[in-house]
Formats: sequence, structure tokens, C-alpha cells
Amino acid sequence: MNTTTDIAPDAPITQDLVCINCNYNLRTLTPSQLCPECGHPISITLNSTYLCFASTPYLKTLHFAYSNILFATTLLLLCHTIQALICIVNHVGIDNIFSFEVLDIITTYTGFRPNFDQFLGTTAAFAYFTSLFISCYFIAFVILLTKKNSARPKRPFLIAWPYLVIILSIIIALFHIVFQEQHLMETSTLLRTFQTLWFLSAFYITYFVLFRFCSHFIFGHTPSPHAKPLRLLAYLFLLPFAINLFNDLFQHFILYPYFSTGRISTPPQFINILSGILHYSAPFFNTFNVIILTIALVYIFRFRLHLKKLIKNQTTNINN
Repeated sequence: MNTTTDIAPDAPITQDLVCINCNYNLRTLTPSQLCPECGHPISITLNSTYLCFASTPYLKTLHFAYSNILFATTLLLLCHTIQALICIVNHVGIDNIFSFEVLDIITTYTGFRPNFDQFLGTTAAFAYFTSLFISCYFIAFVILLTKKNSARPKRPFLIAWPYLVIILSIIIALFHIVFQEQHLMETSTLLRTFQTLWFLSAFYITYFVLFRFCSHFIFGHTPSPHAKPLRLLAYLFLLPFAINLFNDLFQHFILYPYFSTGRISTPPQFINILSGILHYSAPFFNTFNVIILTIALVYIFRFRLHLKKLIKNQTTNINN
């Protein structure tokens, strides 16, 4: 495979390479020429951090990381779909879905009367804790994705974020170990808020970082129209993060004190209205999580296909 260092100034480019300025295919042209479409120096394009110039081992590392991120996202999508369905069922009401007559029929034929409330609660808890473990698995491969390489985008915050999440995870674990016996994790509003902030950041902000990071990759062998959609998708993950964080802060610092022991006054009308809006909009936001995770799954799959094509092209060039 040709690289930026082994192409002579007058040697033609022997592989597909798009201009960094206008996406014109520069194949058969020489580095000393200008792009016929926009006049941009071809030498500048050759010195760009294109993935088509990256080493095959690095591309295989990216492909492996994206394959595991794809798997983790699929599992997270399944967990969030379960949580969204349970949230919708809880808002609609079990009695509106399964009447007493239906329960009597089930009991008559099976000899067992199902407790749907207990089943939904157990399932929701299982999906929640499973998503925590999957998020850790997901973050591990985001770290692998930021492996140092000349073709890696130079974005210090995006590279440092996964490590910061690991540090926060250790701090939360220490909180649980130190304060669990005193039951402070259940009674301290500040600690519970910090724990919620960690979980929201580990999930939403890490996906934001992932897609912002991916939007800076340039393939080189083909135009890169993925950048703008990935940036938009990254910012979409900030919306549920902000809403969930606001909801948690509102519940713990504004609404909860009115129902705590010894509080006599009742909440103002606007607080009751806002509480009702947040409560009844929960199914919508859970469904929104499912939608953006589905879109994320599609783009991760497409990015992985581009990497697979690059690896295949390099293998073919080496064999030839």
C-alpha cells in the first residue's frame, strides 16, 4: 500500500484517494500537481491523517473495537427496549392490559396466578443492572478505539474521557464500600445524585464522545459524508442526558424536601405541574433512548463496513 512517505513527488497515486477539500478522486495524479477540481495542492491531501494510509494492524484494531462496540450497543438497545416497554406498561396500567377475567382464566388453566407487578419490577431491575455491566464492556472498547496512532484524530478531551469514566467508577465503588454499612448511599441526596450523574455520564456522554471522535476520522479511499450525521447523532445523546439529569436534580433537591419528615408546607402549583410533566413524559424519553440507540447501531455498523473494506483493499495491494 502507498503511504505519504513512499510516494515520490512525480510518481502517480495508484489507489483511490479523495481530495481533502472537494472529494475529487486523485488517482493517477502526482503529489506535485493541484487538484483538477478545486486547485487544492495534492501534497496537502497526502499529508492528511487518512485511514487509507494507516497500517493494517491499526485498522484491524479499529475493526475489532467497532465489532465489540456494535455488540455492546445491540445489548444496550435490548435492555433499553425492555425498560421502555415496562415504563409504558406501568403508565398504561396492568389492569388496562390484563383484566381480572383474563387473570382468572390463566389461574384456572395453569393453577398459577401471575403477579405482573412483581415480574415487571424484577425485569426492570435486571435490565438496569445488566446495562451497567454492558456499559463497562462498551467503555473498555472505546478506550481501545483511542489507541495512539498517526491516523487517530487529535482530540485530547475525547481521548481522555473514557479514562475519566473509569476513575469515576472506582470512586463510586469506594463510596459503596465505605458508606454502605451506614446506609448513606440511600439517605444522602448528594451521594445519590453523584451516583446518578456518573451513570448518565458513563452512558450518554461516552456515546457523545464516541461519535464526535468517529466524525473526525477521514477514510481517504471514498468521500466521508459520515462526519455531519455523526456529529448530529453525538449531540442527540446530550438531550436525554440533560433531561435525565434535570429530572434527578429536581426530584432530589426540589420535590423530595416537600415530602420529607417534618416538612409542613405543600409544593407550589408550578412544581406540581412540572412534576406531572416529567412523570407522564417518561415513556416518551425511554422510547427516544431506543430510537437514538437504533440509529447509533446503524452508523456503527456502516463505519465497521468501511474499515473492513479498507483492510481488504490493503490486503489486495500487498498480495499484488
